[in-house]
Amino acid sequence: MAGRDGSKAASNDCVASGAIDASVESTPVAAQNEAASESEFHAIEWTVWPVAKFPLKAVSALAVILAAAFLAGEMMQSHAWSVFSFVLMILFQHRFFLPNHFVVNEQGVSAGDSGMMNQLPWHRIRRFHFGDRGGLLSTRISGRGFRGGTIVLFDGNADAATDAIQTGMRHWSTPTTEMQRVCSSDNPAHELPNGR
Repeated sequence: MAGRDGSKAASNDCVASGAIDASVESTPVAAQNEAASESEFHAIEWTVWPVAKFPLKAVSALAVILAAAFLAGEMMQSHAWSVFSFVLMILFQHRFFLPNHFVVNEQGVSAGDSGMMNQLPWHRIRRFHFGDRGGLLSTRISGRGFRGGTIVLFDGNADAATDAIQTGMRHWSTPTTEMQRVCSSDNPAHELPNGR
């Protein structure tokens, strides 16, 4: 009985922390801006390098990539194919192997690596689903997919990052935005490069 009550309490905490959705959707823009002005917006930036945080996963991933690249070269009977395959697979997994830089400021949310930053302006952000290790920003109002958006990884700064993004959305996004904390198996971090 106690265990059941405990799990129910945890579930309620999860629901309560995600209850921002409906209020954001139904509150007029002026009221949102007034509420947002109570908590000042603070720009924030940080860098996350998943491969440094998960060295064992990095070694395993590299072993698989090297084996696949070797097989590609053997099948095509060309060392050039091995090199090409290796580079291609690393590029496909760039969010894991390269440092990711994130900026949340008055213009919107920017994410990128290797000096290339992509900015998502506040007026285009419609949904923000987040967990303890990362979040998903989408330009779509509804649906299960997050196409047209961006992945944000956290590095021990989940509270500060989500607060900055939520405050920015309240200040500058349209009144039909949705912000939701997702928990346990629904955590979007399981889709991220450093998720488990």
